[in-house]
Amino acid sequence: MQAVLFDEELLNLYDLLIKSIVKNKIIKKDYDEKKILFNIYNLTKNRKSQIFSSSSKYLNDEISNYLLNKRYVQKISNIGNEKYSLTFNGIAYCINLKYKKSFEEQFLNFLDLSDLEFTRVIDPSPLNWKEKIATVTLLLMACTSENSALRLNNVSNKETLEEVFLKVINCFKKHKLIIDKAILKSPSRGESRSSALMSRLNALPRKTNHIYKYITKESGYYLDIQKNGDIDNKKLNFLLKKIFEKYYDNKNYNMIKDELIDINQKYYTRFLNRNINQKLIYNIIKNFSSFFEREIWRL
Repeated sequence: MQAVLFDEELLNLYDLLIKSIVKNKIIKKDYDEKKILFNIYNLTKNRKSQIFSSSSKYLNDEISNYLLNKRYVQKISNIGNEKYSLTFNGIAYCINLKYKKSFEEQFLNFLDLSDLEFTRVIDPSPLNWKEKIATVTLLLMACTSENSALRLNNVSNKETLEEVFLKVINCFKKHKLIIDKAILKSPSRGESRSSALMSRLNALPRKTNHIYKYITKESGYYLDIQKNGDIDNKKLNFLLKKIFEKYYDNKNYNMIKDELIDINQKYYTRFLNRNINQKLIYNIIKNFSSFFEREIWRL
């Protein structure tokens, strides 16, 4: 009978927890019990604290001591008349009581959800047209490290980057590499068009295995493709494969290559506040050309 009472108190705490996480939009009303532990575990410390605090209640000494010893509950306040909320162990026990899900089953499900989350962190999905334009532009402008990053903290660099973007967009449209509707739009809040595009590439780090880098304080952007002072050709080819995706018999890849290299030659020296290495420029263009001559037909 006593065990039933302890279980009832735990299930009451579980109901309070569910109300709290539904109210805070962590799960939906028609929630999947398999995701409860995972979703709570991945909250920030502050949000975890908020959830457990708002789902706590008073317990008498006998019940609280027993549940504390079992590690099913935790104290929320130490200032007299302590409140208690569930622990992760307690949540798992309640899920077992309520849904007949064993601890092993819950653990394996947690691992499955963690693996799914990891696949979102390393995003295999294709680049959209803005991501393609930004990536190929950073390659052409030899933004290969923090020292050579393209910094948009001055008007000159913003204006030059806008010119480059327009050239690259026109080249990609001409050769049907991006949609005809791709336009460099003017934002409503007074940003430059180049800054507006670069500041909204939130998924690009994941899609490039975090080769794409952002320097927050300087509004700087680069592709981390240097290794021992030279270009890492594996990373460069990885990015080019993401940009060009497939080989098409009806495209003139030599013309595309020449047009892009021409953009490189005209603009890479015009950006301020960065250091560029002429040897790296040469190697980028050499490897870039090699990709179009030898690798692209394998896509």
